Amino acid sequence: MISNKRKCITFFICLVTINLTACSSLSAPSQANHELKTEINTHISEQFKAYQENTNMNCQAALKPVEQQLTQQQADNELLIKTAKKIEQKLNQLQAKTPSSSTANCPKPTVVEQKLNGKVIVGELEWVYFSVVDEHFRARVDSGATTSSLSAKHIVEFERDGENWVRFQLLHQVTDLDGREIEAKIERTVRIRQSSSDKTERRHVVQLSMHLGKLHQMAEFTLADRSDMDYPILLGREFLQDITLIDVGQTYIHPKYKKSDLK
Repeated sequence: MISNKRKCITFFICLVTINLTACSSLSAPSQANHELKTEINTHISEQFKAYQENTNMNCQAALKPVEQQLTQQQADNELLIKTAKKIEQKLNQLQAKTPSSSTANCPKPTVVEQKLNGKVIVGELEWVYFSVVDEHFRARVDSGATTSSLSAKHIVEFERDGENWVRFQLLHQVTDLDGREIEAKIERTVRIRQSSSDKTERRHVVQLSMHLGKLHQMAEFTLADRSDMDYPILLGREFLQDITLIDVGQTYIHPKYKKSDLK
């Protein structure tokens, strides 16, 4: 009887031991995971704290020169404000010393008439204006030439109302004659001998209205191809005599003609 009881007790103890061992083996991994998570969280917290501290230090190091620049700029601005106030005070003092009724009387500019003994002085080069085309052109003044000359090409003769007329184009390869077409009555025909040749050349003479500054008159021009000349228009003695004097040391003495000059 007693022996049976001992066997039962021994069996019970064995069951309890087996259960405790099984429970111990099941709870061991859970505890290890908890410890690992705790260690990881602690490491992450330490790393994040170190990152924050490092970031704060870098930001402070970067902001330090900016703060210094701002401080210097503020000091410079204060100095400029003080200087401006001093200048303003000096200006106010000067204005207070200057009588308010005083005004500067500047002399009126005088207009120098380009004349001598009633004759208009012209330079070696001048601007001339032709009303027939409403344009200004450069002209060379030459007292050695008898008649004035105009650069013309594509000259065509025709008859109008029983009179001889001519149609031509203002052309010059290096200056400002751009091919404007003009029609004019032929006043006469002349023969011109070039200084570089013994041959004479027949040229038509036309009369055109011309302005040189405020000087206005009808002038005669021979029509010739002046492409090899520096200037498309030459003013000769017939235009210059009795009304002009030439100052070869000057050019463009007279401004371009304006229609308002004669109003």
